Amino acid sequence: MSKNIASASLVLLALGFAGPAAAAPVFPGASGVGLEPPPGMTPSRTFDGFTAGAATILITEMPAVAYAQIDGSRQMFVSRFGAKQADDVDVNGTHGFLIKGSATVGAAHLRKWVLVLNGKTETAVVSAQLPEADPKITEAAMDAALRTVAFRPKPGLDAQVAALPFAVGNLAGFRVSATALGAALILVDGASDVDPAQGQAHAVLTASEVPPPKDNREAFATSQLQSFQAVRTTEVKSAKVFDAGGTQWAQVDAEGSEGQAETPVAITYFIRFDPKGFETIVCIAPRADAPRYADRFKSMALSVKPVG
Repeated sequence: MSKNIASASLVLLALGFAGPAAAAPVFPGASGVGLEPPPGMTPSRTFDGFTAGAATILITEMPAVAYAQIDGSRQMFVSRFGAKQADDVDVNGTHGFLIKGSATVGAAHLRKWVLVLNGKTETAVVSAQLPEADPKITEAAMDAALRTVAFRPKPGLDAQVAALPFAVGNLAGFRVSATALGAALILVDGASDVDPAQGQAHAVLTASEVPPPKDNREAFATSQLQSFQAVRTTEVKSAKVFDAGGTQWAQVDAEGSEGQAETPVAITYFIRFDPKGFETIVCIAPRADAPRYADRFKSMALSVKPVG
């Protein structure tokens, strides 16, 4: 299973049907997949999908070849959500399968849907959840919304970048490689888009709508870095909070390893604190090359600003 497909499969586990087309599907951000959301749900600023409180619909786009691999793992998802089976469905002429079940996250009991569609040019995974304790959106409304999933040609990379909830004012020589889930940007210093972890410096930028803490921000930033699963942090060298451009930031310098080969890397992690959320910039370079990237990483990171 490829790295991209395996990563998106984790999205399936973390969060999940068929009939006539809706009159006006909404395509969040620059997504190539959209639907008519239930009343009360609006496009999210920080991921491809829709939200209303704890109710979410997450759209994940994957290569067309991913469908066969996910289809072969149906039973794993059935078991994960306590469902009886995975049902074959057709949504607007596109074949796929649907799993409906439930999950408990902490004290919250959630109803779950996972719809996987075998599109002509890509695989669409639509994962949905509704809190049982706050049924403002009914199960019937979610079923109806999932019957309206539609495809469109995927907008180009420039449009995807423009739809992100943040902007980078200074790329500092780094190249835009890809976006992910409508809320993440990958920058690289090299020619490879296939596996930026293999010997070339890169950065992953994301945004969150969760209000940041007002105190102990060094500890918060360190905790956020350590929860970043794409790289393994082995030693935190320093953490500090500072002001730049009228905004408070946190910076964590660390060492760790990345990839199956556990390549030694240096990590510089920035957080821009906003009143209603924050942006994160994870900068990763081969450990031996870290000094020559430090200024470029910082110039790029400090040029990040929220949009909207």
